[in-house]
Amino acid sequence: MTTQLELAALGCVRWFKAQLLLEPIGNIPPMEAEAKYFSDQAGAQARGQGITLTK
Repeated sequence: MTTQLELAALGCVRWFKAQLLLEPIGNIPPMEAEAKYFSDQAGAQARGQGITLTK
């Protein structure tokens, strides 16, 4: 059973990850920074193995 407190906490976490703009990471939401980081990591790994990624 989900309580109102748990729902409120989840709402705060969602707001922080999806909407809050953080200056140290380029004024983008943390979710976007995380997606870009993992995309960059996959690209670097693929380049290291001689694989070309296409979008």
